[in-house]
Amino acid sequence: MEGERYTSEIRGSYLLVSRRFGKLRATLRGDAFQVDLIHRHAVTAALFWYPRGNVRAGIEAISATGQKRASVELRYSFAHR
Repeated sequence: MEGERYTSEIRGSYLLVSRRFGKLRATLRGDAFQVDLIHRHAVTAALFWYPRGNVRAGIEAISATGQKRASVELRYSFAHR
């Protein structure tokens, strides 16, 4: 029995702007994408704080095709900077 094959055409583009202000980094990203014939858009805004060493804290908000989501992050990196 042969399985059915699903194909889809996906296209996407984005514009990212990011700027560091001392220990802060502000980022804004706009996405436009198309799956088959359906066009979608998303906007992401993020603010990250680098207090010292390998620690990073941040907040991110995303709005994509009418849905909104926010996340908070606290990260420790074991890699040396």
